[in-house]
Amino acid sequence: MIGDGLSPAAVNVHAVELARTLVPRLAEARIQIGGTVVASGARVALGDEIGAVLGARMVLMLIGERPASPRQTASGPI
Repeated sequence: MIGDGLSPAAVNVHAVELARTLVPRLAEARIQIGGTVVASGARVALGDEIGAVLGARMVLMLIGERPASPRQTASGPI
């Protein structure tokens, strides 16, 4: 799941390249990926709802950091 959170700049700068790198590595580790959800204005709690709707055992959410951060293109916690 990719969410712009409070900083779309972070997602715009990093999300595509991170996904291109991460997805093949997850496949090598035999971790199945059900699908990708891209959400505008997303917050971390949205991952719980998406996971429940999709019946996922785990949700990985990449989310933009808060704009008050000195580095507005930083990604938030995973």
